[in-house]
Amino acid sequence: LSKFEIVVNFFQIFAVYLTMPDINIPEDFKNFGISLVPVFTLNFEFYVPQVEFEYYEYTRFFLLMLVPVLLAMLYRAHLNEDEWRAKYVDEWRRTKLRAHIKVAVLLILIAVISYALDAQINANLNDTPGCSDVSTCGTSFERLKKGAGPNATTEGWIVAGASPVFGLYLFWRLLVWIYRKKSDDETFWFLIIKIKKRLALFLLTILYLPITRTVMSVFIAKRCGYNGATGDRGICYFTPSTQVDRCRLSPEFLISTNNNGTFPSGDISACPLVLSAFEATRYPETLSDFDVGKHWMMIVAGILFIVYVIGIPWFLMTLVKRVTSQININFMANDDHSIEAMRNRLADLQEDLQVAKEEHGKKSDEFKEAKERVKKAKKEVKAMEKEMNVHYAAVVRSYDSPQTYLFLPYTRRMRYYKTFVFA
Repeated sequence: LSKFEIVVNFFQIFAVYLTMPDINIPEDFKNFGISLVPVFTLNFEFYVPQVEFEYYEYTRFFLLMLVPVLLAMLYRAHLNEDEWRAKYVDEWRRTKLRAHIKVAVLLILIAVISYALDAQINANLNDTPGCSDVSTCGTSFERLKKGAGPNATTEGWIVAGASPVFGLYLFWRLLVWIYRKKSDDETFWFLIIKIKKRLALFLLTILYLPITRTVMSVFIAKRCGYNGATGDRGICYFTPSTQVDRCRLSPEFLISTNNNGTFPSGDISACPLVLSAFEATRYPETLSDFDVGKHWMMIVAGILFIVYVIGIPWFLMTLVKRVTSQININFMANDDHSIEAMRNRLADLQEDLQVAKEEHGKKSDEFKEAKERVKKAKKEVKAMEKEMNVHYAAVVRSYDSPQTYLFLPYTRRMRYYKTFVFA
């Protein structure tokens, strides 16, 4: 997991590099990054369908903010071995049937919700002027009446909803299959608990940057406007001009603007500032522009900043401190006592060296002998520190705790490195 995390972290930093406007990136290199970065950085925008319906941005935001809560529930979940044996060994057929029914109900619910969302988003076939081809226009309900399948938007929502359901189902079946094979092994249950917590910590560490980016996007402003040349409302202009992003504007944005509510094409200065995460909300450029009723999401994001952006590293640091303290008490106490005694002896020898220098001078035999004793003591301290590092690494690797994932690749002195990287 640690090695895979390094790969993910590389692409996350690489994604930041690609967004820097002052760096000229070769086109092939940029295309390579654009194609792979959303996958490896777990960019939620890449997986969540971009569709137009009321409160879409709020729905997406809060769904993403639920991810750490779900991971916390996974980490804290209490597993009862007797219940697992009853469900997945003694009553496996009944459990499997119930699971199939639940999956079927979820898939039907996802399809119904997808059709309902499409009915709100798209115009009705009969209300679309000059449209008679059911395969190119109309809601999915209208297409269903004509004997056609759902449109692309509905298909996207069905796939987006069904994919995690199937993924979780397959993962559950794999886990149950392994458990049924190993259910007679007394140590296997403890391995499941360890893997559960380690998986939750792993997902939390690689999702920290995407979650932070989502929270911080509430405080980031961007300019949006109206393309008078094409008549497309809600176009954002960036540099270079080939980078175009969609933007939804509330009608009140266009009331007090020039050109009868239109913005000149490509004129960035004429476009209003809006929240990057919630493009229908104007950005408060001054404190007097801030309105709690309109900008309440910035308050929510501020709370989430404390809970997630600051709270997650603090939580991981607490885990590292707790486990390393147990390791120090149970396995490193003798080594710590020995190295402390050697350092105290070295300090005494350095004081003797200073006394010999003041009383007898640098050329005296007493000073030379004291200097040799100091040099020998320093070598012994370095050798002892090296042995302690090797011993510490061996103890950490053999220590049966899922939290060791957080500091396993690092030395004892750098055990908090992962949380420092977050900061």
